[in-house]
Amino acid sequence: MIPLIYALPGNEAFAGVLAGHLAAETGHLETRTFPDGETYLRLFNRPDGQGGHTGLHA
Repeated sequence: MIPLIYALPGNEAFAGVLAGHLAAETGHLETRTFPDGETYLRLFNRPDGQGGHTGLHA
């Protein structure tokens, strides 16, 4: 099982370094912020099969 790391905007470099240290993969996601302040996240890499080892770094 290979861990999967997602980074919110502005944290991509850190997520890449973290993934390197953890022998993990970095996932791709889309974010949108709605006028009321809520945030939408769309994961393009499915975490299925990651054995519960998925992280989102804010």
